[in-house]
Amino acid sequence: MKKVLAVLVLIAMVMSAYMLWARPYQLNWGATELELNQAMPGDHLDPQPEFFATRGITISGMPEEIWPWLLQMGYSRAGYYGYDIVENLGSPRGIRSADRILPEFQEFKIGDEVPISSVARMVFYAIEPNQCLIWTGTNQKGSFLWALYPIDEKQTRLISRIRWSFHWTELVVTVVITLLTIGMLYFKAMRS
Repeated sequence: MKKVLAVLVLIAMVMSAYMLWARPYQLNWGATELELNQAMPGDHLDPQPEFFATRGITISGMPEEIWPWLLQMGYSRAGYYGYDIVENLGSPRGIRSADRILPEFQEFKIGDEVPISSVARMVFYAIEPNQCLIWTGTNQKGSFLWALYPIDEKQTRLISRIRWSFHWTELVVTVVITLLTIGMLYFKAMRS
């Protein structure tokens, strides 16, 4: 009984440390105070979100050089340029994100679907070339924004903002479907 209690206390301590220190940093990684507080395109899609994150990074390059990389993002497209093994698992295009511009994923219009996993889709809500790209849910609630702000003739700020609300049952269903899909893909791979 003492071991179980010790494990539960340890879990509570780790979760508390995450919620108090790591999570706030992770939600605002790289963003300046101005970027955290300024209104951005797509904010109106979920004015009181349950999940809110603004992140930023300075990139060497001008918006027109960065734009094609953003536009082609997505599952079964160019990937997400991050944790490939997690983000692209099961993608027909392979597990690695693109390392070049893919011409077949450069022409989209508002309302086109954006696959974000093998079981979930979003849609393009706004496409402002070389400025911002907004994905939203198929019900037009919530937003995923990528905005480009030139700093000078050589550098650009890339700002990512996520505003999303969900009911706990939606989260449970999404997690269950994702785990089932991962399991199915794993077992399919094992049999091949």
